[in-house]
Parts: sequence; structure tokens; C-alpha cells
Amino acid sequence: MYKVEMFYFSSLSNNSYKIGKTYCTKGEVKVWQSSLARRVEELSIPIASKYLIQIEGFFWDSRHPDIHNLHKVIGDAIKVGLKVDDKKFFFRDKDINLGYLDEKLVIGIEPILE
Repeated sequence: MYKVEMFYFSSLSNNSYKIGKTYCTKGEVKVWQSSLARRVEELSIPIASKYLIQIEGFFWDSRHPDIHNLHKVIGDAIKVGLKVDDKKFFFRDKDINLGYLDEKLVIGIEPILE
């Protein structure tokens, strides 16, 4: 399993990463996605028929997002980094950990070779 740690901020949620009715992605989210894509590319993950994407959250308190609301934002970035269609991704939400001042996401990517 390949892992990437990324900081979390509230605009990443599916509920708020787009701007109004134009559905343009917010600038800070684009920068975050570009950073994630670059980090994924640097991992040199092998090409596979499918990928298991696991997301674990470390948050300050219970006002954290539902992890599944981050799938689209994360998946769009990973597909750029891997250069594969995100229809090959299967998401598994892992633990929510509370009491962390520096909020972050740990994203695991496991190529599934068939």
C-alpha cells in the first residue's frame, strides 16, 4: 500500500469545494488537488486494473466531514497523478481520529493486479 499524507481544510468537502452555480472548483482546492496529484505521481505506483483508495482522517473534533464526501475531490486528484480513469477506484473509509490540532488525511493507494 502506498500512502500520502495531506493536510485537511473544510473547503475539501463535496458540499463546498465548488463555487456557486458555475461549478468551478475553488482555487485553494485546485492547489490542494495539484499537490496530491504530484505526490501520487512521485510514488511511481504500478499500473493496475483497479485501485483500492483508503482514507483515514485526523481531526480536531466531531465537526469533521463524512469521509465519503471527500471521495470526488481526492479521486479527481489521484486520477491525474496515476494517469488512469477514476472508474478503476474503489474507496474504503477508514477510521476517524479526533483530538489532532493539525488536521490531515492519510490516503492509501493499493494497486490491485488481476
